[in-house]
Amino acid sequence: MAPRTRAVRLALVLVALLASLALLSAPAVAQPEAPALGDSNGIQVVESQSLGPRLIDVTVSSAALAKPAGVRILLPEGYSADPERRYPVLHLLHGGFGNYRDWTVAGNAEALTADLDLIVVMPDAGRGGWYRDWDNFGRGGPPRWEAFHVGQLLPWADSQLRTLASREGRAVAGLSMGGFGAISYAARHPELFAAAASFSGAVDTRNLALRSLIEISPLADGGLPGSIYKLPLLGEADWAAHNPWSLAPSLRGMHLALYTGDGLPGPFDNPNSLPDVQEQQVHSMNVALHNRLDALGIGHTWRDYGHGTHTWPYWQRDLREELPAIMASFGVAAPPAVPVGG
Repeated sequence: MAPRTRAVRLALVLVALLASLALLSAPAVAQPEAPALGDSNGIQVVESQSLGPRLIDVTVSSAALAKPAGVRILLPEGYSADPERRYPVLHLLHGGFGNYRDWTVAGNAEALTADLDLIVVMPDAGRGGWYRDWDNFGRGGPPRWEAFHVGQLLPWADSQLRTLASREGRAVAGLSMGGFGAISYAARHPELFAAAASFSGAVDTRNLALRSLIEISPLADGGLPGSIYKLPLLGEADWAAHNPWSLAPSLRGMHLALYTGDGLPGPFDNPNSLPDVQEQQVHSMNVALHNRLDALGIGHTWRDYGHGTHTWPYWQRDLREELPAIMASFGVAAPPAVPVGG
């Protein structure tokens, strides 16, 4: 081997050795300590795992549910640095056939809330749970999603995290089935929420196509069709008691927002794709609720953005645009929304 080649190899070995020593001697970067989460308010913590500086995955059990459920939590930057500070909380709900991970996996919620002093709680609601306590053909019993979300998880979050545990520090929002859940929960419990927002939400269960979907939705969770509500012809009052359109008068006095497209291909779609029938149905429901709110003199944000489908790029944009208004409903300044793609 030539002396020059040996010298080059020796130099490379020394560089690698010095780099290794530098890594070994460099001080470890301390990761923020995740809060200890315990049992309270009918919820038992099965497992808690930190997925990053801000993101926590929690598995919980409750007598309201037939099996453990997931909850994903986003903490604000610097949460652990000031143990006296409290934050408003957004309960962010997923859609049908989705789960509690969706808003961080597909919805970009972690990045969208990175600069906000806000706690985000994203609970599971079943693939077809529809954010209510199932009737189960008059027997009741689990799953009792409203009892879990509103009666247990909401106070559990207030007891385990440094939330502003009052109406003035609490909002709820969601997409599709979760948009229904957000507006239904806000209308049924107006004393709990300062703001509610629906993104392509199924906000009027008088719609016959939606009723048919709800009737078969239990199949997605291993239940029997018709388990959620009393049958429409026998229990119309039961449907109305959870329908945002019927409950509209209770929405007075909070920040309220409805976002919807018309189902035709929009800026995030292939222009040659067929119309999205699901978003077209959602659009008609949102128009009905918007008109009812107008007739009642209830102020609200009406974002009928025209062409757009029932897909994640629009819901990401909806959340990005709505977050400043949600923060303003808490009396907290937020960075302005950045317009994206129409």
